[in-house]
Parts: sequence; C-alpha cells; structure tokens
Amino acid sequence: MTEATPEAQSPTQSQSQAKAQPTKTAITMVLDRSGSMEDCRAATIESVNAYLAKSRNDDNLKDADFELAIFDTEAYEIIRRSTLSAAADISPADFEPRGGTPLLDAVGRGIDGLDKRAVDDKAILVVVTDGIENSSRKHTYESIKALLEERQKKGWLVLFLGAGLESAREGIRMGVQRANVASIALDEARMRASMDVMASLAGTYSAAPTSGVRRAYVESPKISASQRRAMGDATGGKGLEDDEDEQSGLKKLFRRGKKPTAALVPRSSDQDTWSKPSGDAWNE
Repeated sequence: MTEATPEAQSPTQSQSQAKAQPTKTAITMVLDRSGSMEDCRAATIESVNAYLAKSRNDDNLKDADFELAIFDTEAYEIIRRSTLSAAADISPADFEPRGGTPLLDAVGRGIDGLDKRAVDDKAILVVVTDGIENSSRKHTYESIKALLEERQKKGWLVLFLGAGLESAREGIRMGVQRANVASIALDEARMRASMDVMASLAGTYSAAPTSGVRRAYVESPKISASQRRAMGDATGGKGLEDDEDEQSGLKKLFRRGKKPTAALVPRSSDQDTWSKPSGDAWNE
C-alpha cells in the first residue's frame, strides 16, 4: 500500500491564507510631559511600563505597531516605535517633565502619525494628560474634534485619560466619545489600574474580526463603574456628561445633532507648536 501524500497548495490557496492573516493594529500613545507631571513622574513611568508588560503578553497586541510620543512646549518626541513585543520599558531619563501643555497640537500630531501607519482604519489613539490645553498654535478644539469624529466613525478607538474632571473634560471638548473618556487619579496604584484597563480595551479591539465589529465596539460602553473607581474617577464611576462643558457653560453641538461646518474648524496657524519657521518667537 502506498502512503498518500498531501496535495500541494495552489498559488490561489496560499494567497487566500495570506489574506486571512489579521491586520495589525496601529497604536499611538500621546503622553503629557509638561512640568506639572513632575509630581506623578514615577507613577507615570511605572504605569506605562505596566501597560507595555501586559501588552507584550497579549496575543492580540504583541505584534501591534506601537508608537509612544511624549510632549511639552519644547518638543514632541517619539521615544518608542516598534511592535509592542519589542518595545522597551521607559526610564526616568526618557520622561523628564518640563514646559507647558500644547495638548491640541500634540493630539494633532498623533492623528497625523496614525493616518500614515493605520491599515484598514485599525487604529488606537491613547491620550494621557494631567492638565488642560494652554499653548497650541495650529489646532483648536473644533479642528481636533472634526478630525477625531471622522476617524472614530471609521473605527478608530480613541481613549482619553485626564487627571481630574477638568482635565478629562478636555477629551469631551475634542470630540472623544464619552464612553472612552476617563477621569483618573495620579497615584501609582490608580495609574496602573488605568493603564491596565487601556491595555485590556486595546486587546479586545484588536481581536475584533471585522471593521464592523470594531466600529460597534468603539461606540459601546466599555469601562465599567468599578473600573472607573479603581482608576480614581472623580465622578464615583458614573463617567462624564458630554452635552455641556461645566467649566465654560458652552453647550456641546455634537449632542444636538448639528454637524461642524467649515466655519467651525478654524486654524490659528499653519505651523504647530514645534514648527520653527524663520522669524517666529522661537528663533528671535
């Protein structure tokens, strides 16, 4: 009796199997390095490293295309760019707080980078800050809101962590979906809990088999009240209201069905905080 030999795969079969490989997730974390972060410097470093450690051990995340950017008024620096499995821990030398908080321009740069790297709109943007916008040159809340709303509709997962209610409301003002905004505390235990939740959400998103499933996940409530409390949520786990900015009393157009128009997307400058054209304040 002759032993049966396996049939050779046709080129078409090989191509089909290759196409079946899941699309890699592109992830950018935009981390505030302004001077006020000095008080939570050690906690920030430990929590980011905990995020990296958990992600390296997640089969849905370890091969993700990861970028870690830190920012202040002096620089927007990409300090890690690799797969998550290869991303090295950060150290105190990597994260030395200084300067102000050009938050809108930093988010704009994060979006620009993800636009170049994302495949099939499988992208995650995580923003972590302890403050509020105070020095952007290019972007406004309206311009960032228009950019983020468009990408969230395509299936991007945008997560915003702000220290306390005032900082967290910055995410709402930018158009981040309310379910994906969290008010956090900056001690080590709560920051680690926050990053643990971020890694879990990223893993679930990355495992979604289709773009439709990803879009549904983006829009769904996904941070439980108990998780919010563990993160130090100042609302007691309820989350933020997104129809009104309590600091300014401005009503939120996106809760009232009004679409942004060109007039609502002004740019204060063609250059962002870190661009240095001749004759500007940085070159005088």
